[in-house]
Amino acid sequence: MEYVNGKVYYHIQSKASWNKYPQWQQGSTYTIGRSKNPWFGYFDENGKNIANPTTGKVFTADTVAALILAHQDGQPQDPELKAFFSYDIKNAIIYLRAALSHYVKFARETVYEEVRVQNFPELPSRQRCTWVVPDDENTAEYMRFWWPKLNQNERRILKLELTGKLHKTNEEFLLFATNPLDYDRQYAFKYWSGEQGADINKIECLFEGIVKVLAIIDPVVYGI
Repeated sequence: MEYVNGKVYYHIQSKASWNKYPQWQQGSTYTIGRSKNPWFGYFDENGKNIANPTTGKVFTADTVAALILAHQDGQPQDPELKAFFSYDIKNAIIYLRAALSHYVKFARETVYEEVRVQNFPELPSRQRCTWVVPDDENTAEYMRFWWPKLNQNERRILKLELTGKLHKTNEEFLLFATNPLDYDRQYAFKYWSGEQGADINKIECLFEGIVKVLAIIDPVVYGI
């Protein structure tokens, strides 16, 4: 971990539809780390249940899967589900994949936070931090890697002045799969240990502390 004082970094901010937090303003100062960040806070208010818009009846993902499997075995379609949800197999797979991805991501974040608290409690938390990009000779490469990965709605690059604690690691160690949790814990340990990884462009910097927004940068500067 590194403590920084008035050091310049960059941040790609995107205004996702679920993000209730206001966008940062140039010249303003913000405190990071006192509460959940909008990315992790998303799980508190968003799940993957679906509801009949007419009756309000809620269907969980496992219920939807069970009803579709039952129909494949010859049982009639559930009248409330079929009123708004297609029993088409491709449609079902798309929905169930999204539900699985949502909860796999939550499980991963829970495991990584467990490993951080137990072994690296001094490091910034993924659940409370903000992510920043270093100001060095590789900044353009970092930007071109991260820019397409973020929500494409109102993305912008902010030049920041940071004072607080910073952890540099690599996105390669951030798993996203249906692994045994002990396997994820091994990679979480590498992630929090700050291993470099094979691709330097996948560097991931977590920050907690005081952020001052110095400027809004045109993405064209980095060839985006």
